[in-house]
Parts: sequence; structure tokens; C-alpha cells
Amino acid sequence: MTQLDAGRIPQSGDKRLFSERVSKEMWSAQTPLGVPDPPPGLEALRGNFSAYGLGWGLHEFRGHKVVSHTGGLPGFVSLVMLIPDMQLGIVVLTNQEAGGAFSAIGHRIADRYLGAPDTDWIASYHKLDEKQRADAAEKVIKQSGSRNADSKPSLPVAKYAGQ
Repeated sequence: MTQLDAGRIPQSGDKRLFSERVSKEMWSAQTPLGVPDPPPGLEALRGNFSAYGLGWGLHEFRGHKVVSHTGGLPGFVSLVMLIPDMQLGIVVLTNQEAGGAFSAIGHRIADRYLGAPDTDWIASYHKLDEKQRADAAEKVIKQSGSRNADSKPSLPVAKYAGQ
């Protein structure tokens, strides 16, 4: 709520955590990023801009600026997704490690608020995950096949271990 209100602390009168100027700077592009075509099934993610602000990812979703940040540790991942022109904040906390899961949930909620047509985000992200896993497995097989089977480490394997 503080982020969406440009630094004003809710129910505190005019107390601020940060100024409006700082808020604008945080949500302004500091590092422009490319805008690639989304993978098949995720065409609704096509946008006109993508950048990194000060600690925030910035992109367009269905014609609206989105300010977001993700995080995680082994066993859980999270998403904060803000749509400032709607004063909408979405927070997804999970106890799993698939980024597609929190993205699917966040986009589904945003779609409802935006009145967008239903998109099966779970199926789309699942299909993308399966393709990425298959591509990675194919690369491992290809790389393994190109290894010289007669090569050996220059030292005994135990010498590479440390404290």
C-alpha cells in the first residue's frame, strides 16, 4: 500500500516512508531491457517496454504498466506485482520453486481485475516448463556425446575437494 501511494504510510496521516520523487525514480527505467516475443501460449505477455528500475522490474501487461519483484529461497518463491494506474497490488507467496506457478496466479488475478478474457496460464506455463526441460535434456545429451571419453582429470578427484 505504501508503494502504491508513493511512499505515504497507510492510516498515518501524512507520514511518509519515502518521497514522491524517490517513488517515481524507483519505478523509472534505469536499465532498459529487450522486449522479445513471448513463447507460444504466452502471447498475452507481449508488451511494448521492459526495464529494470531501482529494485523493481518494469513491463507492460495488457496495456498497463506493471511494477514487480520476485524472490525466493530453496523451497519457496514469491511475487509482488503492482499495477499503479489501478492502485492494484498482488502478492503471491508459495511453498514451491516453480516461477511459472506464481506468474500464472499473478496473471490470473490481474486478468480478473482488468476484465481480460480467460487465459489458461497454468497450462501455458506448464507447457513452457516441459519444453525448457526437454531442451535442456537434449543439450546435456549432445554435450555428453561430444566429450572425449578417454580424457582424465590431471589430478586425483580427491585433490579437487577442499574444506
